[in-house]
Amino acid sequence: MNTSKTIKKICAISLILSILLSMCGCSAALFGGDDRTLEEYAQEAKDVSTSIMQNIIRGNFANIKRYIRSSEEDEVEQMLVNMEDDLRKYAKFTLLSSYTDPKSYATDVEFNVTLVYGEAHASVLCCMRLKRSGGKWIVENGIPITTDLQTVNANFQEELKKENEKKN
Repeated sequence: MNTSKTIKKICAISLILSILLSMCGCSAALFGGDDRTLEEYAQEAKDVSTSIMQNIIRGNFANIKRYIRSSEEDEVEQMLVNMEDDLRKYAKFTLLSSYTDPKSYATDVEFNVTLVYGEAHASVLCCMRLKRSGGKWIVENGIPITTDLQTVNANFQEELKKENEKKN
């Protein structure tokens, strides 16, 4: 009989320990026990910003909506809808640089967006600022970026008009 009581005590203690250990693991995940490095955050921010820029140029608001602040959604969406289709075909962008703040993990990513169509060309430097909020990335400057691309879009349309007039 002593053996069974000892086994029961060992099982009870083991169960209690496993429950406590699992709670510690869950609480670390729930309460910010993220152990990623600065480099991992920086790489994630570069990947996210590159994806966002691709979708902005394609005019695909549905894929970037979750990264745009709700107060800017309508304006950003409207700007993307008004982009010239040729802009989407001929735009190329290059990631120039990025900086990730070691304390907040906010990241500034610089892109050069260039359009080339025959002799027509336009270029602009864009800086996207990503900030961590609620465990996800948010674009802090969605309207300025789409405004910059609208400027490129307008310049590109003017150049296309000039080029078409030369051909005719």
